[in-house]
Amino acid sequence: MKLAENLASLVEESSHMDERRPKSRMELKRSLELRIKKRVKEQYINGKFRNLMAKVISNPETLQDAYDCIRLNSNINIAFNDDNTSFDSIAKELCCGSFDVNANTFSISKKGAREEVLVLPNINLRVIQEAIRIVLEVVYKPDFSKISHGYRSGRGHSTALKYISKEISNPDWWFTLLINKKLDACILGKLITVMEDKVEDPSLYAMIQSMFNANVLNVEFGGFPKGHGLPQEGVLSPILMNIYLNQFDHEFYRLSMKYEALSPSLHSDQKSQSKLRSWFRRHLKVAGSKDAALDFKSEVLNYLQKSLHLDVDDRAELLSCQMPHGVRFLGTLVRRNVRESPATRAVHKLKEKVALFGLQKEEAWNAGTVSIGKKWLGHGLKKVKESEIKHLADCRSVLSQISHFRKSGMETDHWYKHLLKIWMEDVKAKAAESEDAILSKYVAEPALPEELRNSFYEFQRQVKTYVSSE
Repeated sequence: MKLAENLASLVEESSHMDERRPKSRMELKRSLELRIKKRVKEQYINGKFRNLMAKVISNPETLQDAYDCIRLNSNINIAFNDDNTSFDSIAKELCCGSFDVNANTFSISKKGAREEVLVLPNINLRVIQEAIRIVLEVVYKPDFSKISHGYRSGRGHSTALKYISKEISNPDWWFTLLINKKLDACILGKLITVMEDKVEDPSLYAMIQSMFNANVLNVEFGGFPKGHGLPQEGVLSPILMNIYLNQFDHEFYRLSMKYEALSPSLHSDQKSQSKLRSWFRRHLKVAGSKDAALDFKSEVLNYLQKSLHLDVDDRAELLSCQMPHGVRFLGTLVRRNVRESPATRAVHKLKEKVALFGLQKEEAWNAGTVSIGKKWLGHGLKKVKESEIKHLADCRSVLSQISHFRKSGMETDHWYKHLLKIWMEDVKAKAAESEDAILSKYVAEPALPEELRNSFYEFQRQVKTYVSSE
């Protein structure tokens, strides 16, 4: 009982400490979105979300929370109250349908190859768009496919590449489809039809339609493959784009399951064969992996053009993933990642150990020969100095004989450096990487026993041969 009381007081003390700790910007934003999410969940009736515009988006508290989310995204302290914005009046206008989208926009000119006029929302309309964005994310985010990475929280360019390298193993062929299409009346009509499967709210669709008519949505499918569109103006663009292309994500998954039956590796084991896969192979009549990839590309292209009404540039050729230099995708080099068997991994691990062992021996050899070379250098300077002392000089040594030819007034160190310079020119040491390399290769190694040198280099040659072998 005493232990339980202590633990209870510890938990209570910890909770009080959490309350005293100021929340981070992301924690505050998350708490605001959770409050809106709770209001959205309350409108889930008979399998659909209903009256979101009247009950959630037009709620002054929702508009205030959306406004605070915008300020948090701009690193503004939400503790500072802005009295200039009246969310009660905006909510009343939305409820009675008198909110004028056109009156809450402003235009700027975009200069480029041709001058364009860009329509952007003012702060009131921007708050409404943010509220709609959060509401739609609550409704549709659970339905989004895991292969969708464009403009989603915690997902983007880098996570898409990680997904490719982790989830897609042993690919044979690669193709890229570039989408280029702005939101038009046809796509908006299809988008609303798709949204009606989960959301029954004519007022919400009327608001989205009015934003489209006022040219304030600026949704553009284009620039990069699915999941990596160009930067969009307007907070609603990403979520609307993802809702629309979510149809493609599910169709892509269906086609992947269909063409999985064409992989020859699935039929190498007689026990793994199934009648369903055999039926697919008989009816699709595909001769090989490249033909399967071409048919897959054709079906994807047909769905994007015919079902989603998108303009697609398919001039990019089908590329083999076995290319030695890999494939360029979104500015990144993607290489084929072949999964290794346990036996192959064991061999590669052994190769790494052998390469490391060889490197350690090479470093020890270089360190030893450099040490010998430095000792030789110091010993030579010592002998030069001794040659100037008559009772220490050895008249029979070559050094003493050479010392008679040095110029008058030349210091000992200078004379020794002059001799080293002549020696370096003789052995052509300019091509050496460093001073240590000169001492190792031209001083120490030639003085070592030939059998020792041959043994070391033969060992290194065998290491390189083993590591580079397949």
